[in-house]
Amino acid sequence: MNHIYSKVLLFCVSLFIVSCGSQNAQTNIQLDAKTKEYFAELQAQHIDKVLGFYSKEFFNIQPKQMWQSRLNSLFEKFGPIERISFINKQADTRFSGKFFIYQYYTIHGKKRVKHVLIWILPVDGVEIELVGHMIKEPRGS
Repeated sequence: MNHIYSKVLLFCVSLFIVSCGSQNAQTNIQLDAKTKEYFAELQAQHIDKVLGFYSKEFFNIQPKQMWQSRLNSLFEKFGPIERISFINKQADTRFSGKFFIYQYYTIHGKKRVKHVLIWILPVDGVEIELVGHMIKEPRGS
């Protein structure tokens, strides 16, 4: 009898692991697509569309008009984005949710600008939100 319970328990744990793995894979696919869409809109200089990716919390910290000016200044300083280059990504689980950190370069002629995007999948939410963005300009700019 004890042997049956251990098999049932093992089966349930296996189902849970497979379910979590498939949910994580689906989240990663969705997030990869969302990040590519973000950079496509940035490259096309559709700043209004780009601003639509950011969460309300982002704009509570960084006012929308200031961030819009910051994005526009990239193009004024460096010109159009010629290429977008993926650096890496990582995930970090915290109490408030799962954070996904994506790092990219935008290539403007001979200048590379580093972007770090921070997305969150809140514990109590369904929607992935862009909550952070750091832009590191090349030295001497």
